[in-house]
Amino acid sequence: MSLGVNNSTLSLFALKTVRLSAEQYGIVSAMFSVGGLLGAFVAPSIVRRLRPERALAIALLLLATTYFTYSTVRSFTPAILLMLLAGLLFSVYIVAQGPILQAEVPSGAMGRVSSLTAPVLAISSLVATAVTSNTLSAVQASTASAMGFPAAIAIAAIVMGAASVVLVIGTRRSI
Repeated sequence: MSLGVNNSTLSLFALKTVRLSAEQYGIVSAMFSVGGLLGAFVAPSIVRRLRPERALAIALLLLATTYFTYSTVRSFTPAILLMLLAGLLFSVYIVAQGPILQAEVPSGAMGRVSSLTAPVLAISSLVATAVTSNTLSAVQASTASAMGFPAAIAIAAIVMGAASVVLVIGTRRSI
C-alpha cells in the first residue's frame, strides 16, 4: 500500500508542497538510490547481526518513521537526508527478506511463492495508487498541496509502522 501511495504523491509533495525545483527534486529522488547502494554494502552485516526476522521488522518500522518525518519536511536539505536514510533502510528490508523466504519455503517452491506474491503486491500497489490519486483529485489543488500530499504520505507511513509493530511483536514471541 505504501508503494502505491508514494507512487502518486512523493513527486507532487516535493514539487508542490515543499516547492523544490526540478533539479532539487532530481537530487532528492537520487538520494533514495544512493541510500540503497550504501545499504547494499552494510545491510548484510546488519541482517546477520540482528537476525533476518528482527532486521526486517526494525527496518520497516524505521522506514515508516522516516516516511512520516518526510511528510513534515518543507525544505531541501532534510528531504535529501531522509531520502538517503529511506533508501538505506529499504535495502536492509529487502536483504532481510531473502533469508526468511529461504528458511521457510522449500527450494523447489520458491518460484511458485514468487509467482503468487508478486501479483498480490502489484495489485495492492495499483489499488493504493488509484485510491490515492482519485481521492487527491477530488480536492482543490491548493488543499492537496498543503494538506493532501503530506497526509497521504503520513497515513501510508502509519499503516507501514503498524505492520512493522505486528512484525516486532511476532519476532519477540519467536525468540
